[in-house]
Amino acid sequence: MNSLFNKIVSIFSSSRRGLIDTIVSSLPQIVGLATGFFTTILIAKGLGPEGLGVYGLILTIPNFITNISDLGIGQTALRYAAKTSALHDQESQFAVLRWAFRLRIMLIVLFSIIAIAVIPVISSSIWHRSELTYLFLLSLLISFFNVLSAVPAIYFQSNNKFIINSIIRTGQLLISFSGILIIALTRKWNIQILVFVTVCVSFISSVVFILSVPRKALLSSNDFSLWNTLGFFGLLKPPCTTTVSNNRDNIGHFTLYMIVSSVVVSITLQLDMWLMGAYLNNEQLGLYNAAGKFTLPLVVLLGAINTALWPRVSRATTAEQIKKLMKSTLFFSIILFVGSFLYSFFFPIFIPIIFGKRFTNGIIIGQILSFRYCIALLFIPISVIGYSMDMAKNYWWINIIQLFAVLISDLILLPILGAKGAAISLVINESIGSFLSATLIYKKYKQLKSNAY
Repeated sequence: MNSLFNKIVSIFSSSRRGLIDTIVSSLPQIVGLATGFFTTILIAKGLGPEGLGVYGLILTIPNFITNISDLGIGQTALRYAAKTSALHDQESQFAVLRWAFRLRIMLIVLFSIIAIAVIPVISSSIWHRSELTYLFLLSLLISFFNVLSAVPAIYFQSNNKFIINSIIRTGQLLISFSGILIIALTRKWNIQILVFVTVCVSFISSVVFILSVPRKALLSSNDFSLWNTLGFFGLLKPPCTTTVSNNRDNIGHFTLYMIVSSVVVSITLQLDMWLMGAYLNNEQLGLYNAAGKFTLPLVVLLGAINTALWPRVSRATTAEQIKKLMKSTLFFSIILFVGSFLYSFFFPIFIPIIFGKRFTNGIIIGQILSFRYCIALLFIPISVIGYSMDMAKNYWWINIIQLFAVLISDLILLPILGAKGAAISLVINESIGSFLSATLIYKKYKQLKSNAY
């Protein structure tokens, strides 16, 4: 018994810095939880389930464009910026960040142009909501402003400046909530004003983040020399990171794997709402949206863990470092799974109390969606460590299997179970991905323990 207690104390002690960073990273997530929750309540009271459903459908557009324009660039930039920062090579770190910023801007423009062309067709022919086309188009500005904030956030994370990052992100969330609060206080509830205010606060938030980082982290005269020497494609070329690269850690290959995974995951994340937009009415969308808000505490926790974990994964280059990180992460993941399982059963019961009796049918949806994150909290942190074991080359095909699992499940279950079917599909998705990832990582881990890796 004493040996078990000493083992637990040892794990906590060795992971103390990680726990502190996780707690600090949780602060903006907690603020986001509170503001997001109250935002949903205010919109539900002001516009009802139908209006909440329409607003949720509109936001799938900027969310999808933001995610797909990342193409794994964010995680790649964080990985290599953290490595160069650990070696005190600021010039290489800034080069990685500028490369990521250039690519994100180019891609968001490209995908926005494509979206402008296809949104009118989708809104009228698939969703049968042609009257909302102009709001779908206006929401594209949100994705552009989100991209402007992405690289500054990576700068702070790669330098382990989690406190500064948390302060700025908290300020952004409060600015966003203030816009919703103004609508509620003035009682100007309509979907047009709501989308317009969301666009405005996204712009203000992006400006705050951009002004908080060194200019050379985003722009440099060296970028123009790349244009003059290599032309347009010179700007797309990944920077040289020979100081940290080895024969299996190549930024170009890593980026390629992350691109495929990012595209597939971006589609998977929005697929449930898109298919519900085609099969279900606005009230069902609203129930699903409200129920999803009860997963926010689990989303916050998962996001904070990953924020603190990614820089450590990037620095774990030896077998001993990887094994140590794997051990402590698995220990905490098990604890979090138990706590989140209890949460997923009890807390969604409060949905009709908070949102009103019209949302009673959202209880079971909230429980299913929350259980999906129980699985994620158990396996995703371990999957992140898998990147240090060259697992990026495996994750892309696992993501594709998950995408088809969600698609097939939704097509079968939505007509039968409605919004509950979409929630069940996400549990299936998470279970398949977790099983495949865990199986492969376990094999890699056994190789590490036998020093065969």
